[in-house]
Amino acid sequence: SSHLEENFLHTCLLCYHDYSGEQFEHLVLCSHSFCRTCLKSYLKLEISEGRVTLNCPQSDCPERLHPSDIYRILHEQADLINKYEQFMVRRVL
Repeated sequence: SSHLEENFLHTCLLCYHDYSGEQFEHLVLCSHSFCRTCLKSYLKLEISEGRVTLNCPQSDCPERLHPSDIYRILHEQADLINKYEQFMVRRVL
């Protein structure tokens, strides 16, 4: 199943630390999971560098990050979400 067992430790493939299942975020389109801390750092870096095409951080995964993933992971960081939305609007125009 795509949801990790909450009570067991899982290894994040980005930082190689072990966390319990509730510390992980599951990406909508590819169902890869990474710890929330890594995904936040990844999104912060990508968005601050002006990238709007955000891919799954797993190096061999071609899948994009769904906007709902981005909003869920960054829900406490309104400044990054605003930046992301500005870049998205700019790309559409």
